[in-house]
Amino acid sequence: MQPRFEELFASPQHYERYKARLGKKLAEFRFGFMSDAKWRRLFVAICAEGSPARHCEIYDFFGSCVNEIRFALPAADYAQDICENYISQRLTTSEKPTFYAEIEYIEFAKFYDFTSRGALLPPEHKSQDLGAIARYLEHLGKFEMEPGEQNLKIYGYRR
Repeated sequence: MQPRFEELFASPQHYERYKARLGKKLAEFRFGFMSDAKWRRLFVAICAEGSPARHCEIYDFFGSCVNEIRFALPAADYAQDICENYISQRLTTSEKPTFYAEIEYIEFAKFYDFTSRGALLPPEHKSQDLGAIARYLEHLGKFEMEPGEQNLKIYGYRR
């Protein structure tokens, strides 16, 4: 069983400082589109067997770099690491869990480089069908989507 997000902080004071920082950051956005339950449902769906998604980048407003979901893990691992209010770092390229409230948007790129975990091989150049991903997600519910020729974005927040 995964710990609750607040249990991941060094102390209750650290968690309170984080919540204050998060509240200040959220005040910068005019629109919020996703709840924790909606993010969780989305991540479970895109990681599920049979999903057309093969690559996804997570852009959180506190992160210093782009965070990718590791789609190469066995399907059984996904459900236990997509928690109530965060996605575990075991499923991503991040060094820490990603709190859903921090996600500005996620992006599916039409073309991407896939690197085998732990392999010394060069990355493989791959593609995914953005239209199929959009249609797949439309069956889950209403999302603030921005389709493009080269990428598909799902917004958590907009300015």
